[in-house]
Amino acid sequence: MTTNLLAFMLALQRFEITKNLEQLASNCEARNWSNIKRTIEDTLKQYPELKGFYETTFSQLQTMNSEELQQFLPHIETIREYQPKRLETLGYLPDPHSEKNVNEIDNLVVEVAIIILQDKKPSEMSKKLLSNPQKDNQKL
Repeated sequence: MTTNLLAFMLALQRFEITKNLEQLASNCEARNWSNIKRTIEDTLKQYPELKGFYETTFSQLQTMNSEELQQFLPHIETIREYQPKRLETLGYLPDPHSEKNVNEIDNLVVEVAIIILQDKKPSEMSKKLLSNPQKDNQKL
């Protein structure tokens, strides 16, 4: 599902969307993967041009591993700059020097998606936050 969401956000860079994406952001916050997928599909039905960008991007991202996908995401400090201030929570905090958590890429993609989808101009925010390391090669 991470690949779907990342492909959608990268496709937003190439297409200005007018639909309110708050529902998708809400589904991301809840980590409701079935609703995320359905909302992406519904949005793509409404915007055929966006769907073309999404499908091309998705097929290319599917061939990448987690490390390769992570190169599209901003550094954690950049993510924190754009996140709304949250209350500190008690609980387990992973050691930043330990091996990467298997779900780390999922969590990063979701956090970035929430920021992008809640923005008034998601296309611009996507361009601001997500890098495209392969854009020089015109792959994505």
